[in-house]
Amino acid sequence: IESMNLPHLVIQQGDAQKLDFPDHTFDRLIATCLLVHLDNPEAALREWERVLKPGGTLTIYVPCEPGLALKLFRKFITKPKAKKMGYDGYDLFIARDHKTSADRVITLCRHIFGDGKMAVKYYPFLIKSWYLNLFSVIHIKKD
Repeated sequence: IESMNLPHLVIQQGDAQKLDFPDHTFDRLIATCLLVHLDNPEAALREWERVLKPGGTLTIYVPCEPGLALKLFRKFITKPKAKKMGYDGYDLFIARDHKTSADRVITLCRHIFGDGKMAVKYYPFLIKSWYLNLFSVIHIKKD
């Protein structure tokens, strides 16, 4: 990191559901494809709300699980690639590892942060539907 001339950047491993930081520590939090893997995404969201400063921003990337577009993408793109690489357990891996739907994550965010504090964008089709896209990005501005 220092060789990239970013001495202020600190990388630290931790539990998203129980962070070792005081309240209101961060101006910015970014979570990429994390909440769908957790047994209790609500606990992580509440923890992030705790450590985010007033006026801070939380950005969450969420795969549109179990949406139609994502299912088709996996069926025709990622599953054949995995099989070609010799991995036959792709469906089982997805079933075990992706525990939370995009709809559930979005609902939890609205409940914890308030609907007026967040914006959800859907990609790549820009249709306002998690079911018809591959992923969504949730931007939350904390009061």
